[in-house]
Amino acid sequence: MNTVKVDDKYYVMATSTNWRTEGDHVNVFDITSAKGSINKVLTAKAKGRIFERSQTFIKNDHLFMVSNYSIRENGRRGIARIAVEAVELKKSNSIVTADTKRTITIGDTNGLSASLQDVRVSDNLLYTFWVPANRVDPFDLFDISNPKVGLKHLGQLQFPGWISKAFPLTYKNEKYIIGLGTI
Repeated sequence: MNTVKVDDKYYVMATSTNWRTEGDHVNVFDITSAKGSINKVLTAKAKGRIFERSQTFIKNDHLFMVSNYSIRENGRRGIARIAVEAVELKKSNSIVTADTKRTITIGDTNGLSASLQDVRVSDNLLYTFWVPANRVDPFDLFDISNPKVGLKHLGQLQFPGWISKAFPLTYKNEKYIIGLGTI
């Protein structure tokens, strides 16, 4: 679960997994009421599994989901990839999914499975850290400033080892990442 404050509203995002199918559901509830009433906003289906609360957040009137998913090959789980998805935060009684302009998938270009390690947000930038089987950690950066128009992949940096936890910060008007991991 993840609880966030957006402007004057409070939301709880609860992830549920159906172990037989790919794609977790993220349920979003408005818990703003001082009287304790809880109102369901929507249920969104992510492309893959969500393991950490940092993988779901609300920004720019959208629910963002970052998940690990596998490409199915001959009915079996295949190469794992990372999906970044956004759905508009508006009341819905049906299960919603992100459209193609609000979905970006990334993964290893050598055919190795990607294991998502950490997700962080700073301003309108989304940072994803994942590691393939060769333990060369890719860090991918996304622009999430205008999800109505679409998400933008800004680039990737690779380095030996992997980052387990990351912390974006700004120092003297420069953006940095402090990463905790293994080399």
